[in-house]
Amino acid sequence: MKIYKPIVFLFVLFAMMSVLSTQGWGNKSEEDKSAQSLFVKIKPETVSPKEEKEHFKEAVSKRLAQLAKDFDNQDLLKEAGTGAGLTAERVLISLASLLMEQTTCAAVYLDSNSKLFIGYNKSSASRKKIPLILSSLRKLLKKDKDILPLHRADLMKDEDARKILGLSSNRGRDTGKIDQEISKSADAMVHWLKKVLKLRDHMTAKSELGNLARCLMDDDKINYFKTLEGHHAEMNILDALHKNGRLDKGGFVGISKKCCLKCAAALQAVNLKSPKNKYLANGCHFKVYEWPVPNFLKEDEGILKEFMGSDAFNIFSKQQKEYQKALLDEIASLTKDTIKEKTKRVTAIEATETESATKLEVASDEKALSIVNGKHSTKTKVSKRKSKSS
Repeated sequence: MKIYKPIVFLFVLFAMMSVLSTQGWGNKSEEDKSAQSLFVKIKPETVSPKEEKEHFKEAVSKRLAQLAKDFDNQDLLKEAGTGAGLTAERVLISLASLLMEQTTCAAVYLDSNSKLFIGYNKSSASRKKIPLILSSLRKLLKKDKDILPLHRADLMKDEDARKILGLSSNRGRDTGKIDQEISKSADAMVHWLKKVLKLRDHMTAKSELGNLARCLMDDDKINYFKTLEGHHAEMNILDALHKNGRLDKGGFVGISKKCCLKCAAALQAVNLKSPKNKYLANGCHFKVYEWPVPNFLKEDEGILKEFMGSDAFNIFSKQQKEYQKALLDEIASLTKDTIKEKTKRVTAIEATETESATKLEVASDEKALSIVNGKHSTKTKVSKRKSKSS
């Protein structure tokens, strides 16, 4: 009998459990199972290198477009280019525009140590010509107010003004042709020169305008750093500041043109890395060009992550150095059409995912409600039966 007692006990226990299970205890309903299945995590499929590159380009394209938009929408940026008063920002833009005559693009930046950085994107030609233009501008600033050439006729006669245009008469070219070229640029030239020459009134002032005026009058205070051929002017300035350990100082960069989309995105990435001292410029035109990736992005992971965005950076950081270089080349060659296409595709995917997630959430909520309502109705029926029986 002692042998059979445990067997009898187990048999009774099993019978009790089977009875309880038939009453719904310990057993999930079909609704519960389907609701739980909504939250099952599916293991992602393996992504091929080609697909990974496409994911990278899509993530970067969307990020660059957003960064450029944020950069262009800054309130301080808009304020810098408006109003009638003379500001250091407007003088920097005018100065860069004067220097643009000798190169495709020029940028000027006054740092906190009262050093004037001049960047351009054609190093071979500009490195020789820009100092000559600044020398002529210095001579104009020294002239008496009464004889300053601020009108079209005066500009066409003044030799220093003609040198700033890069059209000095001793090049053996036809004088009539030179005068015709000067007359085409005269209106813009007068506009820029008026702003720059007003610095004469601020030579002794303890202000940013005063610092800028004194820099222009002293060639030792101008940083003619070596620029990288093909790199955009403002990126060459940021590279120079990065090399000198001063990239976190911020300030206004006067450019002869508005920033392209990639340059604006790079400036905004630096701002996100160092939000206390932001960089500003005279806006963004959102055009996209072939764009060699500047050194400060390659050498500072924090800025690069802000530039790419976390999704693209996660893909980038897992790669070997050779493939990382290939991904940077992909950024350099991104065109406007590619960015538009990739951004639209990512937006469409995100919209679809959001819509699916919303539907899923609504479906799970509806099922949960139906389960609750079902249980509630069952309880109501039971309570009604009890009240009738009583």
